[in-house]
Amino acid sequence: MNYLENIKIENFRGFDQLEVNGLSKVNIFVGKNGCGKTSVLEAILFLLGMANPLIPNLHNRGVPFSSPEENLKYLFYRLNYLNKPHIQGEFKSGLAHSLEIEPIFRQTNVVDGGMITTGVYNKIARLNSNFIFKLPGGKKESHTNAAVYKEDGSFTLDIQSDQGEVEKFQSVFISSFSLNMATDRYSEVLKKGRESIILNALKTFNPDVQDIKFLKDGIYFRLTGIDELLHSSMLGDGMRRFLSIITGIASLEGEVSYIMIDEIENGLHYAADRILWRSILSLLDTFNVQLFITTHNLEVLSALKSVKYAGQRDICKVFTIANTIKKGFQAYRYSFEGLQEVIDQNIEFRE
Repeated sequence: MNYLENIKIENFRGFDQLEVNGLSKVNIFVGKNGCGKTSVLEAILFLLGMANPLIPNLHNRGVPFSSPEENLKYLFYRLNYLNKPHIQGEFKSGLAHSLEIEPIFRQTNVVDGGMITTGVYNKIARLNSNFIFKLPGGKKESHTNAAVYKEDGSFTLDIQSDQGEVEKFQSVFISSFSLNMATDRYSEVLKKGRESIILNALKTFNPDVQDIKFLKDGIYFRLTGIDELLHSSMLGDGMRRFLSIITGIASLEGEVSYIMIDEIENGLHYAADRILWRSILSLLDTFNVQLFITTHNLEVLSALKSVKYAGQRDICKVFTIANTIKKGFQAYRYSFEGLQEVIDQNIEFRE
C-alpha cells in the first residue's frame, strides 16, 4: 500500500520547519486554534496534487483576495517570497518525492536620467511547482507545472504533457467552511456504480432517508412521510457535511487515494460523531484510502475510541502540533492506546 509515512514541511504558511513521522491509514491532528493543523493538511494536499498548478492559487481558505500576489504570499513563511515552500514526502512503498513552490516575478525596463535599468516588480508572472520523484531503486523523475499570470490578473496553465508518477495520486480536500462540495463527487460515485454504498451510509445517519437522486440542479432526497423530493440544502448542515465526507471517500479510485478533512466536526451535532466514525471506518474496508483529519474537539476522539472496529488500533494515529521554545514546531504522536490519555487528561497540545 502506497501510504504516506513521513512528511517534512519548510517555509510553508506559519511553519519554518515541521516533521511529521509515523503516519498511518487514519491520522488525526488535534490542538489549539492557530497551531497549524490545517496547514499540515494543505501541505499534504499540495504534495499529492502537484499535477495541478492551480492548487496554491485556489486554496486560500475561502478568503476573496483581490490579486494573485495578495493570495499567494500567504503560502510563504512570514509572507516573504524569498522563503520558498518546500515539502517532502516518504511513502511506505519506498517512493519519495518533493515539491518546491517557486515564484517568478515580472521584469520591466525603467528609465532614470537617461539610463535604462531592468527592475523587478513585486508582481508574480509565474508560479512554478517544481517536483521530484525518487522511485524505489533510485530512478528519479522531475517535472515543473506552472500557473502563468498576465498583467490583468488572469492566468494560463503551463502543464507538462507527461506527468509520470504524479498521475497516480488522487486527493480531495474537504474544507471546514464549505458544506456544498458533494455534488461533483456524487456524480463520480454514480459513474462508478457506488450509489448504494452512499445510500446505506446515509440511512445510518438518518433512518428516514429512503432514496437519493442526482438531478441537474443538485442532490435530492426522498424521506419517509414526505411525497416530494427534498434538495440537500433543506436537510441541514449535518447531513450535507456527512454527505460531503462519505462521497469524498467513495468517489476516488486509484492505487491509494488521499482524503484531507478539515475540522471534521464542523456542522455536525456531537451525537452524530459515532455514526460518522462508524461509516468512515466501514468505508475503509472497501476503499483504499488514507485519511488526514483535523479537530479541536475531544468529543470527536471519544467517539472514535468508543466505536468497535476490527483492526482499529493498528490504523489510527493521533498527532498534536506544538511550537516549542527549544525545538520550534514539533509533532507528537499518540497510538490508539495513547488516545485514552489525550481524552482523560483533556490534552489539546503539548508544551
